[in-house]
Amino acid sequence: LVNNAGVMALPAREETEDGFERQLGINHLGHFRLTQLLLPELLAAGKASGDARVVTVSSEAHQLAVGGVDWDDVMARRSYDPWRAYGQSKLANILFTTELERRLPAGCGVSAAALHPGVIQTELGRSFFIPKELCDAAGSVNCKGQLPLWGLALSAPLLLPALLFSRTPQQGAQTQVRLAADPALAGSLGGAYFSDCKKAAPSAPAQDAEAARR
Repeated sequence: LVNNAGVMALPAREETEDGFERQLGINHLGHFRLTQLLLPELLAAGKASGDARVVTVSSEAHQLAVGGVDWDDVMARRSYDPWRAYGQSKLANILFTTELERRLPAGCGVSAAALHPGVIQTELGRSFFIPKELCDAAGSVNCKGQLPLWGLALSAPLLLPALLFSRTPQQGAQTQVRLAADPALAGSLGGAYFSDCKKAAPSAPAQDAEAARR
């Protein structure tokens, strides 16, 4: 199971049909619920093959959630910041992975990992990096157009080099493909966090075992 749905930096607070803050709902709670629903099948696959995996795409942006999860305002009803909300959702991915691994029965053949895929040339940034006036021309789906035209002009010297050094979707998929399919990792993901196809250390809040249990 690869959990890879996501939205990023929605300019104004939105809610899902279930009443969740939209970034947390899509980026984390949807993955949590899908994994929960599929857990019997995952456990059956782990028993049969010894190697079922849950791979969740997080991001280095989890570090934007400075201080960890805001338990007093998880749904950002009192105060909403697009990047703080995104970072919290990505932090939740890592905490979820850690706790899932801890709760899985020993020897069940199921293991879990979270990962940072890198900066990828996709439409994930459509709500922030594309001016509203260019949304239709860019063919962007559900574009929020947060960046004004003058902002695009001013930031071009920074955005263009970033685009040149960003990864293609094929390159960006390498870490999750390895975690999902590399025989060398069978049964041994261990709830770890990966970046560039190898283990990496997430932020201190992402290593908070008590927060993961919550």
